[in-house]
Amino acid sequence: NVDDIIFLFESLLVERRLIIMAKTLSTLSSCANAITALTYPFTWQHIYIPILPLSLINYACAPMPFIVGLLSSSLSTLETLPIEEVIIVDLDSGEFIARPSFPKVLPPNAQQLKKALKSLVKIKKRGRDFSLSVAQCFLRFFCCLLYTSPSPRDRQKSRMP
Repeated sequence: NVDDIIFLFESLLVERRLIIMAKTLSTLSSCANAITALTYPFTWQHIYIPILPLSLINYACAPMPFIVGLLSSSLSTLETLPIEEVIIVDLDSGEFIARPSFPKVLPPNAQQLKKALKSLVKIKKRGRDFSLSVAQCFLRFFCCLLYTSPSPRDRQKSRMP
């Protein structure tokens, strides 16, 4: 779901805590890497544990931003922990186990990103072409967000001696 991807993207940009869950280690590691790749050209600077062993599950209570991957079999243990404001996603079902309500922070041009992603889903591209197209959408979003052309007034000032 494109809206869910945008929500995860927005959550990463504002440094929320994220737990992803799946039945297999390969799904966890590949999805954890894909999630962090969404922020390119930036990099995730906080705790990143693509596969957290059950013996270290208490790390999910950490108050700082993190991306952690857990096997689905750990869910019952996770539910006993005192975690707050943590986004938990079940990758196998594509559903949120926990989705706290946060204020929206993306600017209006995020709608262009959403439209571009939805059009990619409609085209039903697969494989490397799809991955590159998704990456291009996010990179274009960052370019539009971070680049502002100088206003006529600013250009006028730069010409003054």
